[in-house]
Amino acid sequence: MDPVIKLSFHEWMVINELEKSFKKNDGYTVSIPSSRQQKGFDVILYNKISRKSVTVQIKSSRTYTPTSREFSNYTWFNSFPIEKGLSDYYILFGLYVKTPKGKVKRTKVKNQNWFDFVLLLFTEDEMWEFLSKLTLRNSDRKDTKFSFGFDNTKEIFLTRGSKETVDYSKYLLSKRFQEIVRVMK
Repeated sequence: MDPVIKLSFHEWMVINELEKSFKKNDGYTVSIPSSRQQKGFDVILYNKISRKSVTVQIKSSRTYTPTSREFSNYTWFNSFPIEKGLSDYYILFGLYVKTPKGKVKRTKVKNQNWFDFVLLLFTEDEMWEFLSKLTLRNSDRKDTKFSFGFDNTKEIFLTRGSKETVDYSKYLLSKRFQEIVRVMK
């Protein structure tokens, strides 16, 4: 009997994205814990050349496409506790449906290009600080949820969890890969 390992879709997508950027030929391996009950991290990124590794916790979001809002897509996360020392990085994953532009001639989807995802990368300290500063828009009370709005995968803005809309584009994973490379050398 072959063992069966189950991964959630968002974890599989993040692993796939990490493997595209951290190649086996460069000494990298992306691994998952053998237990789904592993506390603190979902993925380990290891470099066999430097013998260094980092752990990654992945959080996924519901994503909404509103009919009349500032952005085309919105993520929706619940706040979560962080136990210091368990994960080096946190990746926030938001899957969304691409909005067709212009006239749509057919309703049947012919290819797999109808969805995309957005990934944000935070260090443990950045994630802890971010979560500790969540506030409601109209009061100083702590917010238990946060949301990002975006029209494309190049810019993203915090739309809930702060008194004003804040640009978080610098946290996009595509802009932070080199930071992980430096840590792994």
